[in-house]
Amino acid sequence: MKLALAALAAVAVAVLTACTGTHIDTEKPLSSYTIPPEAEATFKDGLLVASIKAKLAADDLDSATRVHVAVRDGVATLSGSARSAAQRAKDVTLTAGVTGISRVENELGVAPSRDAKDAGDVALAARITGALVAQTGINALSVHVSVNGGAVTLSGHAPSAAIKATMLAAAKGTPGVRNVDDRIAVRE
Repeated sequence: MKLALAALAAVAVAVLTACTGTHIDTEKPLSSYTIPPEAEATFKDGLLVASIKAKLAADDLDSATRVHVAVRDGVATLSGSARSAAQRAKDVTLTAGVTGISRVENELGVAPSRDAKDAGDVALAARITGALVAQTGINALSVHVSVNGGAVTLSGHAPSAAIKATMLAAAKGTPGVRNVDDRIAVRE
């Protein structure tokens, strides 16, 4: 516990030094220092930026890298690009929902990414692979799962028609699957 308090005190000294631009004497109680209002505001704005970025990343991985966030006096400015108009609106809503944000200035453009896969498709492929692994007798490594907009393609091989049918049923039964393109060869 003493070590944790010492580490916290060291962080507080470093933050105070950075924010105030003055040397902090560690022999003097921290409570004897006053933090200039502009330094306190800068520190709070930095915490808000971190909170917003965490919310955006939790919702959509593309937003974590494509959306730039700046906060000044509780006003958040979003710039960069979202991959869709719907994601742009969601990024603004998520930002507005962060405690301490009084207003959101939306400067986001919309630029679909040609190289990045939709995070929803990646997650759906992972759920399908998990459903395949959960089936007894299925070698999930013998099947490749690809997803594009909820349309699933299964390719590879199965040792029997019964196992192939189980693979297809597991994929079709996964929530979010629109249809399944069967490219599985049976190798008896």
